[in-house]
Amino acid sequence: MRKVTKIKRDVYQEVTDKVLDMMETHGTDWTNPITEHGWSFNGVTMQSYTGVNVLLLGSVGGGAFASYKQWQSKGCQVMKGETGHQIIFFKKVVSADKVTGEENVYPMIKTYTVFSAHQVEGEYADQFKVPVEKKEELEQNQDVQDWVANTGAVVKIKNEDRAFYNPNDDYIQIPPQSRFNATGSSSAAENYNSVLLHELAHWTGHKSRLDRSIKNMFGTKDYAFEELVAELASAFQCVKLGVTNEPRADHAQYLNCWIKVLREDKKAIVKAASLAQKAVDYLDSLQSKKAEEVA
Repeated sequence: MRKVTKIKRDVYQEVTDKVLDMMETHGTDWTNPITEHGWSFNGVTMQSYTGVNVLLLGSVGGGAFASYKQWQSKGCQVMKGETGHQIIFFKKVVSADKVTGEENVYPMIKTYTVFSAHQVEGEYADQFKVPVEKKEELEQNQDVQDWVANTGAVVKIKNEDRAFYNPNDDYIQIPPQSRFNATGSSSAAENYNSVLLHELAHWTGHKSRLDRSIKNMFGTKDYAFEELVAELASAFQCVKLGVTNEPRADHAQYLNCWIKVLREDKKAIVKAASLAQKAVDYLDSLQSKKAEEVA
């Protein structure tokens, strides 16, 4: 009997290759997981996808996804010829050392294949095929302003063409909205909001908060990695708040740094997406805390 050799998949490399392809094909637009169908979630459990899965599923349309069996459990059928989309799942596995008996904890990564509601036939899936209505710009602005205000971050508006986070003095500086221009895909207000949320993501990395390595020189690997985290976190926040994300104009110069980081470390995109998700979760927790204070 012929022995079949099972090839071990390198999931980190597969995800990295996909993101690199997106970067090289779309340039700085690769970070935008916003679609007409909104944030990606499981159409059966109704749980939102997080971390790198937001990026992976947002890049193919967003909205409701589920596995083949999950759609079947709702009386739906994946249409003939449709190709599924890969997501990843982390789980901590505990095993006992056979000699010492000590418990060791290590991460296990699994992949799953899911299909969008738009790839499925059935009455249950049809409810997810209606595009999510976009909020009016005025309402969007208020959502973002409330979100930022509730964090307690110090934001200084200065009439110059620079936006940055100062970790030493712990404040964000950004030009007034009037200095932002509309682009082909976003209004001036949307561009302003996405940049503000990018800097707010850097703010979460302060040593008194999530304590990321944010005091790095431009051009270094650590600097590029933190920019990657902040840009993903900005995109995630834009999804959450209904803002169309237009990548920052100056990120064109960072793109090659990001690509270099990913090519040198196949786990970098997964790590960056995880840290970006933690940043957004932290900001979300401040919203709840503020609501409790008001109540």
